Amino acid sequence: MKLNKQQKITGLVLAMALIALAMDKLLLNNLGSGSTLAQAASINTTQAAETPPQPPAVEPDQDNLAQSWVGLADQLQAVAEQQQLELSEVPDVFATPYDWFDNANQQWMTAKTGTSEQLKADNFKKNHVLKIVFVSGDQSAAFINDLPLRIGDVIDGFELVSVANQSVILQSKETRVKLELLK
Repeated sequence: MKLNKQQKITGLVLAMALIALAMDKLLLNNLGSGSTLAQAASINTTQAAETPPQPPAVEPDQDNLAQSWVGLADQLQAVAEQQQLELSEVPDVFATPYDWFDNANQQWMTAKTGTSEQLKADNFKKNHVLKIVFVSGDQSAAFINDLPLRIGDVIDGFELVSVANQSVILQSKETRVKLELLK
């Protein structure tokens, strides 16, 4: 029987997987048990006969893990006090780097003057795409994110107030948003 190219590749991948599994079971398991062998060799034979072997250490449960984090926080606080560090001046190493943000977000972060309504409008513009417009007086309509809307319809807190040839205007309580057709 002749094997085609796909069958040959499948057989080769299967063989490599079996080899990897065998290496994992034979070689890597032996590496992990080396510490157990060293512990067993250090026990004298009389002690081994009197006490049964101890089970391996168990991973800490969530309560112990939470306690260890509290202990770590206390230790870090003690080091900060010992070194007389002002923690408010220590930079947050887990904060997202400033240059990862796009230009609009950089301007917003720099000024930090945007209102919650303006942020809502910015998020609306990012999450909604104008796909189609139908201009016909009072019967004008638009498709935003594949959802058909007529003038007066509301989507995510913004009411469609006007439809033009290439754009629409939506309004919330305090903010207006203009969506334009993609070119």
